[in-house]
This record gives sequence, structure tokens and C-alpha cells, in this order.
Amino acid sequence: MEKLTEEQISYLKYFWEEKGDIERYCDFEKLKPQIQEQFPELLKAWYDYKASIKIMDAVVGSLS
Repeated sequence: MEKLTEEQISYLKYFWEEKGDIERYCDFEKLKPQIQEQFPELLKAWYDYKASIKIMDAVVGSLS
């Protein structure tokens, strides 16, 4: 499998650091297999982050 290019890595960093959402990078979905191969910790952190938002939403929604 091809490794991510420096440009692709730069875009991933940019969309997280500057935009706060790597899913806004138009190639993110397409690059997931490469990211999983090269930087599995990135995808794990992303999925954990997304899950934490759902948990926070549920907890805040349950407040009375």
C-alpha cells in the first residue's frame, strides 16, 4: 500500500489544527486505509474523539 505523501500529511494536520475537523479534508475518507496502515493511532484517536462527542451529547441531554 502506498504511504501518505508529505502533502497529504500536511493537509491532515492543517484541517485538524486550523479547522478543528479532519473530515473537512476532502480526501479523508479515501485515505483512511493508508492512515490506518501508517498512523493507526490517528484513526483510533479520531474515532475516540467522535465517540466522546456522542457521550457528551447524551450526558448533557440527560441533565434535568
